[in-house]
Amino acid sequence: MFERTRYNWATTKVEASLLFDLQFNDDAVEYFKSVLADDQFFELVLKMKRSMNYSSWTRGIRDALDRLTREKVDLSDKQKKILVAGQIATWIVDGHMKLNDQLNWQDIEHEKGLLYEDYGLSND
Repeated sequence: MFERTRYNWATTKVEASLLFDLQFNDDAVEYFKSVLADDQFFELVLKMKRSMNYSSWTRGIRDALDRLTREKVDLSDKQKKILVAGQIATWIVDGHMKLNDQLNWQDIEHEKGLLYEDYGLSND
């Protein structure tokens, strides 16, 4: 039970980052929330967190999003891009994308481009 509560706290922070930091629209955020709310996704995060001995729930979420983006073949490019943005949001939440208390947009765009390329997505 406590694990799900901690997971929900982490997902709330990631969702807020997607909405406010990355300024995704409500439809994209709702799709992302539906992914995070899925019990199977929670179980994947929990399994990855335990197997890799992560202390950070957001790190588990990021790795599970990566796995989902790579392995789920029926995702549209738009859905994949939302999941990529979710990965970037986890970096923001963990403090890896900030420079002098502001988001480092150059790093964000660079990482987004690398991830899009890695997943075979166009950068438009």
